[in-house]
Amino acid sequence: FHYLTIHFIADNDQPSLTATNRSPLERQSVILNCTASTSDVIQNYTWYKGNAVIVNATTNLYTLPQKNRSDDGNYSCSVSTTKLRSVKSPSIEIKHLCK
Repeated sequence: FHYLTIHFIADNDQPSLTATNRSPLERQSVILNCTASTSDVIQNYTWYKGNAVIVNATTNLYTLPQKNRSDDGNYSCSVSTTKLRSVKSPSIEIKHLCK
């Protein structure tokens, strides 16, 4: 006999996403933090702006240095663990304020 274990991911297993400031002034940096509540080993973080993967953003923190209008948008992250497939966070909107 072979046994198969299937892990189901509930909505509360989604990573949470926070920002140091969701409405920064132009030229202020913003740090995004992706947090996963899991006892599994996290293998990978992936960051997205809209639906596009942000290249080389592979840790739980992502910094928008000296934020400007081109950085405005919806950001999200996904987390992959040793036991579960990739799970994506809800997105948050970052929008600059003029000085």
